[in-house]
Parts: sequence; structure tokens; C-alpha cells
Amino acid sequence: MLIEYFHFQQMFDSVDAIIRFHMIFPIVLIDGKDQSVQRKCTLTCPLTKDEVDKILGQ
Repeated sequence: MLIEYFHFQQMFDSVDAIIRFHMIFPIVLIDGKDQSVQRKCTLTCPLTKDEVDKILGQ
């Protein structure tokens, strides 16, 4: 999976690697309606697959 991070592209071997990376380094959040504002957020409580399935009603 390819994720763009700042001005370079980072390869991750698994979703777990993405989660571990973003628990340390903030994700830049961009508002689709106002792209001039950027906020940063760290992943503090990742969801498990079962939790995602429950939220999505699957």
C-alpha cells in the first residue's frame, strides 16, 4: 500500500505498519471544503477489524 506523507511517498508492508507509524507521526488532516487549514492528529486509539465491521454494520 502506498501512502503519501509530507512531500515523499512511504511504502508500508501492512496495515499494522501504517497504524504503528501514525501512532508516532501525525497525520495531516485537510478539510475538503477549506484546504487552506491543516490540522495534525496522531492515531491514539486504532480500531480493530471487528470494531470497524460493527460500525459499518457488517
